[in-house]
Amino acid sequence: MKKTTAHGLKLKRQQAHARCGQASAAHASPVGRAVMAKEEVDSVTELMTLMTADSVRIYLTEDGERDTKLLANLTLVLGVGAEVALAFAPHNPESRRLHAALRTVVQCSVNGGRWNSSQAKILHEAAQLATEVFLAQPVFGASIFPGAFELAEKVRNGTARMSDVAGAEIYNTPTLSPPVPEQEMEKA
Repeated sequence: MKKTTAHGLKLKRQQAHARCGQASAAHASPVGRAVMAKEEVDSVTELMTLMTADSVRIYLTEDGERDTKLLANLTLVLGVGAEVALAFAPHNPESRRLHAALRTVVQCSVNGGRWNSSQAKILHEAAQLATEVFLAQPVFGASIFPGAFELAEKVRNGTARMSDVAGAEIYNTPTLSPPVPEQEMEKA
């Protein structure tokens, strides 16, 4: 797997240049819908590839072993899942569980990129939950990829800090409703 995928870079550029009205304009066009569907499939594929490769690795990595790639991949999966869960169900216990798992992974990174094998089962289950949450809202989840990818790169490079991930205070403030694409409104 490349360190920076073409899809990740494309999503980063799109997010940097996105404007609120552009999303609804893209949904109005058949070409725009096709492009968004392709990006959604690419995001799902990338996330599932990471999970498949890391599911076994989570349990085989020795306690205290330096594995920034595993931590970075978990950061990406958990980051996307935690953000989607926070946007759609901020006070749900699953949202808090995903957020706590993400903070645990970032803490491992801050501690020199060292794996904590006592957290393996918890992080594996959280990563599976994050994937399910993402698959429930793939369009919104795809929009989260650039930010999660950026945090994952910080973890991979050893430059992540605990301040890069919000603390429990995010559950005390009202959150804005996420944008609901037309496609998702049609499903409801």
